[in-house]
Amino acid sequence: MDDIQAREIFDSLLSPSTANDDWDRILEQLLAEGDAAVRVLADRLQTGTDAERELAATTFALLGPQAAPASQTLIAALADPLPFVRANVAATLVQLPDCTADAVPALIQLLHADDPQLRQMAAVNLNAAGMATVSHVESLKQALSQNQSEEVLTPMVELLGRLGKPAESALPELQKIAFEQSGELGAAATSAIQQINAK
Repeated sequence: MDDIQAREIFDSLLSPSTANDDWDRILEQLLAEGDAAVRVLADRLQTGTDAERELAATTFALLGPQAAPASQTLIAALADPLPFVRANVAATLVQLPDCTADAVPALIQLLHADDPQLRQMAAVNLNAAGMATVSHVESLKQALSQNQSEEVLTPMVELLGRLGKPAESALPELQKIAFEQSGELGAAATSAIQQINAK
């Protein structure tokens, strides 16, 4: 595939003259470029402006497992100064089984971000990381005890339930949520308690 073509498509996504109606269609064209898109995105993630790095990271998350050839570039980008770049890079790495564990510390950090959207992204992607989070139960427990929204707490509670016995130290926080919350969150906490206590 042609890197020049992929680069032109990427640049057109950032062009002020690109109409909103065309944006999704152009993004689909970029995703269809396959390996060439991965190379261009990796280059922009390393050397691009803030806007280019944010777009590259977001597009990588959409590529998912196709992003594997750029895994080392993605891991390096977990240190990017922009939190949305870090969040989308971590969301990509969670989809690459060999790199999931690399993403977990960055996602845990993002649970404490000021932006509620970032906190929700972090929680959903930690849930997707599954057993790769098992050595971070104390950090997950700490995030539970903070005043988080239901959108953040529900995936975290579900994750702790799936971890089972290793998440035993989180039982007091889960019991508090089960007692105080109704609806989906309360039900998730009750279920998580049962999973952790299962013999």
